[in-house]
Amino acid sequence: MTAPLFKDLSKTAGDVLNDDYDFSRKLKIKSKAANGVSFTTEGALSNNKAILAKVSGGFTHGGSGVVFKKLQITTQGRLVTEAELPNVLTRGLNLTFKLEDGSVAKNASAKQVGVLGAEYKQDKFSFNSEADFVGNSVKAAGVFKQDNFLVGGQAAFSIDKSALTEHNVGVSFVGGDFATSVVTKKNFGALSASFHHKLSAHTIYAAVLDYDLKSASNTLNVGGRYKVDADTTYAGKINSEGFVSLASIQKIRPFVTLTTSVHVDAKNFEGDSHKFGLGLTLG
Repeated sequence: MTAPLFKDLSKTAGDVLNDDYDFSRKLKIKSKAANGVSFTTEGALSNNKAILAKVSGGFTHGGSGVVFKKLQITTQGRLVTEAELPNVLTRGLNLTFKLEDGSVAKNASAKQVGVLGAEYKQDKFSFNSEADFVGNSVKAAGVFKQDNFLVGGQAAFSIDKSALTEHNVGVSFVGGDFATSVVTKKNFGALSASFHHKLSAHTIYAAVLDYDLKSASNTLNVGGRYKVDADTTYAGKINSEGFVSLASIQKIRPFVTLTTSVHVDAKNFEGDSHKFGLGLTLG
């Protein structure tokens, strides 16, 4: 197994607690052409009853080897491009590129993105860096692997401010059927401890504890995923604030999957923080 990137030190636990839950009303259609080009069309009903949709495509350019992971346009006029050139000069070295326009004036979160990155992964070491041409910043991270232990760190430097804007470290231990990690966040202002355990071929358990060193506040998320069979998966989680989430992923036909999610405030059933999501994926 190659050494993971720093951002992936606690990814397995985070995926168990986040991937299966979607509280929107969504329809997704996925297809693949005979020449290998994949298409994804997705529409979701927002809280203000507006339909937000996006169309994405992906393919590999045979001549250059460039993998276009995402070529996307949204109903908000957003254009997104993500591409990768794998195994440049040597095996394990990949160049990445991300570009998003900032044409959506009404959406404050729609910021322009222009990032050129590099990732290098080997058995004992991984390194990645990004140059943000819009934000004028440079990021770098590295992870060393020794037996079952992983130790890494990340840093970001702002060219405009001529200052270090981000610095964090992390350590992880990976066993045969479990993984645990401790990663600093907010420039050593917070800690995130995670645990992921594959109890059996059908059951996975995960927990994440986030602790703020300045306020001494903490949040614990505990959950799991149970795969009944090839067509049915159930997931559930609860956090220390009393929020309970459940999800069901059911393949009702070979190319039709129905996903339902519910989020309940167990401490305040009369409140309005409850959520329900329904998704249908074709393809």
